[in-house]
Amino acid sequence: MRKTFAITILFLSVLACNFNPRGEPATPTSSPPTVPPTPVVVTVTPTLTLLATVTAPAITFTPTRPAQVSVIYREDFSNKASNWATGSNDAASSDYLNGEYSLKMKRANWQTWSIAPDNKIHSNVYVEVTAKEVSADKEAYPSFGLICNFKDSSNFVFASITKSGYYIIAQKSNGEFKILSDLNNKWILSKDIGINSSSYRLGADCTPNAITFYVDSKRIHTVSGTTFTGGSVGIFVENYEKTNVEVRFDDFAITQLR
Repeated sequence: MRKTFAITILFLSVLACNFNPRGEPATPTSSPPTVPPTPVVVTVTPTLTLLATVTAPAITFTPTRPAQVSVIYREDFSNKASNWATGSNDAASSDYLNGEYSLKMKRANWQTWSIAPDNKIHSNVYVEVTAKEVSADKEAYPSFGLICNFKDSSNFVFASITKSGYYIIAQKSNGEFKILSDLNNKWILSKDIGINSSSYRLGADCTPNAITFYVDSKRIHTVSGTTFTGGSVGIFVENYEKTNVEVRFDDFAITQLR
């Protein structure tokens, strides 16, 4: 049985866990694959001869995105006085480190998150952060990402990736996890997520009943029908079989959407 440890901070209007090393699985599935699958090439010999070739006009699609109004919160983690939570135990730790914010996990099958200390409930914002995985174990492949609509440690939505190019958008509601981005509760491989990139710019439209996830300015996935219409926002890391996992974050921002 995994143990659970939490340090809670009472916000103005929501009880949220700023730094929370927990021993619960983030999803009801096994850990994400660490190596992208090898593409299967299928050769098809045509049996029909085309009498004419018709060139269709190129069609481009630009996803509709809510207009940004203004940045309402920004953090570069250069000063501990900005009040992001710091702490440590035998399972995980969080701290400011060389102008970045570090989340570490020392045990396998662990997760931790940190909620922005802006003391506000957000219902229609774009959240973004730069994340880089710097684990001592180079085969760790943790997942990391953003939290939207955080109510408490049993109710929130998150979107995360791995350096192997996989992602999920998932929800924890009354303590039960459900992957929203795939009907079969699977991690999805995206060609738009760089493999083993040195860092990733992650973004999420946290809007009522819907979440859109971005990686390096590319729209990865949109899910609708989430349970929560608003809440706090933050960052998230989970490791799996490996220990000595660390992800560092920088340039966190919250932008109001129309």
